[in-house]
Amino acid sequence: MKSFRTSVSRWEWLALAAIIAVSAALRLAYLHQFIADPSLRVPVVDAVFHDYWARGIVTGDWTTMRGCPNPLIAFTPFAKPPGYTYFLSAIYAAAGPSPILAVIAVQMAMGLLNVALTWWLARWLMGRACGLIAAAIMGGYWLLIYFEGELLDPALTITLTLLVALAVKRWLTHPRATAALLIGVLAGLLALVRSNYLPMIALLAVGATLAARKRLPARSVWGHAALVLLGAAAAILPVTLRNWTVGKEFVLISANGGINLYIGNNPKADLQTASFPELDKLLHTVGWSHFDDLAIVQAVEEKLGRKLGYNGVSRYFTGLALDYIRRHPGRTLSLTARRAARLLGPVEYSNNKVIALEREDSPLLRRLPGNFTMILALAVIGMLQWPPSPNKRRFIIFMLAYLLVLYLSYVLFFLEARFRIPMLPFLAIFAAMGIVKMSGLVARREWLPLAARLAAATAVYVALWWLTPGYKPDAAYYHLLRSTQYATVKNIDRCREEIEKSYQACSGRDPSVALQLARVYLAQGRGDDSIAMFERAVTLKRDFFDAYLDMGQALASLGRLERAQEAFQRALALHPDSAPARQGLEQVMGLRGLSPAEAQRVRDELAK
Repeated sequence: MKSFRTSVSRWEWLALAAIIAVSAALRLAYLHQFIADPSLRVPVVDAVFHDYWARGIVTGDWTTMRGCPNPLIAFTPFAKPPGYTYFLSAIYAAAGPSPILAVIAVQMAMGLLNVALTWWLARWLMGRACGLIAAAIMGGYWLLIYFEGELLDPALTITLTLLVALAVKRWLTHPRATAALLIGVLAGLLALVRSNYLPMIALLAVGATLAARKRLPARSVWGHAALVLLGAAAAILPVTLRNWTVGKEFVLISANGGINLYIGNNPKADLQTASFPELDKLLHTVGWSHFDDLAIVQAVEEKLGRKLGYNGVSRYFTGLALDYIRRHPGRTLSLTARRAARLLGPVEYSNNKVIALEREDSPLLRRLPGNFTMILALAVIGMLQWPPSPNKRRFIIFMLAYLLVLYLSYVLFFLEARFRIPMLPFLAIFAAMGIVKMSGLVARREWLPLAARLAAATAVYVALWWLTPGYKPDAAYYHLLRSTQYATVKNIDRCREEIEKSYQACSGRDPSVALQLARVYLAQGRGDDSIAMFERAVTLKRDFFDAYLDMGQALASLGRLERAQEAFQRALALHPDSAPARQGLEQVMGLRGLSPAEAQRVRDELAK
């Protein structure tokens, strides 16, 4: 039998090299954007939390940026799966004090590795043409390039997914104990990156049992299934032990399941944002991030008057979600059905960045064709092709089961483009199988079967396009994030331009945009305009703690001490334990020359 190396012809190596070269050129062109515009390297939302966490692991410095509470990650159970952040920290440790470009370069190199791994699997399944087409899809799809430029997990998740697939392939062709153990270890590492992959471990163990029944002795069948579970446990157990040792709670990986379930099932769930009313009331702010994880736990405990811990708070939000589902079965069913369709539709939803507008702003990405639904429609045709080899048929069953489990794990939660990204390698393989099949029909002039397949693909695409109407990219949020990035790199003029665009796009109705605009005006010395925007922010949201705190500091800097005192008092009424608000109040009372008795009266009123 020929070795794999000798079975690949020279022209195939050259074709693969050309695909990888073009894929690399596209990534280098995108990387050039980050070098040319420093603001693009400023992480936001989840990415800035990953950056903070990774830097803390490497340096031991857990100081947060201005306005962000300290989540005390080093002393609490993980509220978010730690796998991707530890991957980042390894790069940070090697790259030095400015590692973000290094992360992007590593992730783009992983993107090229994913092209090669997809080619390898597709070629084994259906031959040379299938492998090259699948590689081309993975190399040239704009969304993969986009996410490789973000401090988010898709590139790592895809690499681990493909490594699990290769381990499954190895076990199917050579069912040895070491291969079963490797499947489990890799699946466990994948679950550490995204904990909704935990059901995949059980799926792989059951699959190993079913696939080995007629190929191995009965004792070995159960032994291989146990090795899959043992390998996964070996990968996950250190995190579980760490959570128990540090936080004194049994948290298997992370404790964010309940809050994610409530995001998708609450009175204001809108399929597009990750906000919900309960948190606004608990934190007296607008929106939230993982910097608020500890604050959320403390706020829920204070509200309920008992110690809950991270697991207890997760159960609290789970209970709220399940109660909402029970009370509103019709709306829940409607939300779930729409979310199920949109997870497969052509629109790229995101609660981190507005991907549609990010793409339009990129000279490269807006020129690259294709969307998720187009690949899916072609993949449906490929799913009809089953190779004669039993092992390859088993592998196709594994891919289909993986896609189904991953898809179902998100249907009850909220929409985000990166959730479905790990489906792309297998969809690319199925799409390549469909293209190869239709190319064969063209070569043989079998027009009727070809027309039937094209009609099926078109029907899938049109149906999903029709089921996902009405999406309008959030321009206000897009410009708000851009203003934050420009503020970080000290480009105050561009920051002001972006936040004014955001304010205009939301018609002045978003309190967080008004607050950011107030801060920018203050930095530019426009005191009256700044105070007007602070007033606008607290008018839109009466319990907006951050706005009262910043307004107090702004009024104090402008010498308007009486109003500054009032603003600090409003802030302390919302968060009595806020050190910045209390310090600001004490300073203002001192500057106003209040007598000790008058100052004590103010303190007593706040203590009531």
